[in-house]
Parts: sequence; C-alpha cells; structure tokens
Amino acid sequence: MRVQPVALRYGNRAQEQTVVAFAPGESFAGNFLRLLGEPPRDTEVWFLEPIDASDAGGRRRIAELARECIIAAMESP
Repeated sequence: MRVQPVALRYGNRAQEQTVVAFAPGESFAGNFLRLLGEPPRDTEVWFLEPIDASDAGGRRRIAELARECIIAAMESP
C-alpha cells in the first residue's frame, strides 16, 4: 500500500495560509462555513512522492514522513 502526501498552499507564496487554517478549537464544519464567506484565493496543490506504507514502520511514522515531505514542499519557492 502507498500513501500519497499532498501539499496545499493558499495565496501567492502562501501568504494566506493563516486565513485558511483552522482557528483554535474550530471544527471542520466551522472552518468550512467561515471560508464560504471569504473571497476566492489562489491555491497550489502538489502531489508529492508516494510513501510505501509497508516499509515505513507504522502509522505514526507514515504521518511523520508525510509531514516532512509536505513541509519541504511548502518551504520551496
């Protein structure tokens, strides 16, 4: 089985990440409804190199590897 990390970057050079991010204690529904009232924004979607789950060493390690890949992608220009 393979896990597909996906990086999402909102706004030009990620300048709108904090607007889209969940507020402290905000539910998915609350975030969704709040964003419905926001203006449209540019979004970049990157499908990163898949992770082979059978070699990763468990769910926690898969999540750590995916997070590392996503952070690296977000830091690129």
